[in-house]
Amino acid sequence: MFDFSKLIREIRVMAEKLSTWKYILIWLVFVIMASGYFIGQIRWW
Repeated sequence: MFDFSKLIREIRVMAEKLSTWKYILIWLVFVIMASGYFIGQIRWW
């Protein structure tokens, strides 16, 4: 069984250290880079 309360507590501490917007921005950049990479791979086929 995965301990969700521990994960939520770690995310909450991480969110307090960073600002929430910075955390969202990092994920947004990661998603854009990943989608751009996959689109580039599909285009070569």
